Amino acid sequence: MNRKATTIIILGRPGSGKGTQAALIAKKIKADALGTGDLLRDLADEKTYLAKQLAPILKKGKLVPTWLASFVWIRELGKNRLNAF
Repeated sequence: MNRKATTIIILGRPGSGKGTQAALIAKKIKADALGTGDLLRDLADEKTYLAKQLAPILKKGKLVPTWLASFVWIRELGKNRLNAF
């Protein structure tokens, strides 16, 4: 059976429940859930110059620049491995 991939994007302010809703939806439709924080933490764990700059920002709980949040999503979606998030 060939299933068409579905992408669901949930937007909202920090702490608004995006992750909670994404997890509930993902469980219901048997899909992957992924958030910006997950992607940023994965990037911070890499052995790159960008990761070295990012790690202290995340550790302090500061917001990252918009371009960086966009970058991690573009990179992830380019992998074309998610059914939904």
